[in-house]
Amino acid sequence: MDNGSGTRRRCPSVPRVLRRPLAPLAGLALLLPLAGCSTDEAAPAVASSAPVSTPTTATSAPVTPSPTTPTSVATVSLPAPTFRPEGTFNEDDAIGFAAYYLQVLNYARATGDPTLLRSISEPDCQTCETLAASVDEHRKLGYTSIDRDVGFESAELLFSDPVKQEADVNLRLVTKDSKLVGPEGSIVNENPGSVTDGLVQMHLRDGHWYIQALPV
Repeated sequence: MDNGSGTRRRCPSVPRVLRRPLAPLAGLALLLPLAGCSTDEAAPAVASSAPVSTPTTATSAPVTPSPTTPTSVATVSLPAPTFRPEGTFNEDDAIGFAAYYLQVLNYARATGDPTLLRSISEPDCQTCETLAASVDEHRKLGYTSIDRDVGFESAELLFSDPVKQEADVNLRLVTKDSKLVGPEGSIVNENPGSVTDGLVQMHLRDGHWYIQALPV
């Protein structure tokens, strides 16, 4: 939105006309494992419910083992993200939760434990379950990801319905060049870094935020 001075700003937290259904999108696809050879990893911790206007930086340690001496995600121990998804329905909380979801996703990939990831996702969010299931699979296979950091440069509220307490946040997602390494040190696959948009749909239920849908 242009505020008259040429500066783009986020939309205010007011009801929009209709919530648009998610269509296949390149954005969150970069979070998903590739068919036949999954990707994984840890990344930037953005545990804040404040508006985001500057690039985020990593505060949780990514898993960066040498390809010749890989460390299975099952052996990694990191502190759980501290930002709680409880809150009130407003723009800052919605953006903060979208950032929190990325932090939890990165935590799950780094530790091999998707429990917290599943706890903030609605059961009918199929993409959410695909992400969680890939964490389980990689842990069982002993895979390790290198530099699979998922962060974001900016966030924008695109939809808000205070009555239904639903919100859509668009994230400008950023990843680095990454590798998926097998237990013997062989490279399972490599992915180039990218910058792309991804829409996150969420709602506030019983005082807790939950992810409703991610792009397929």
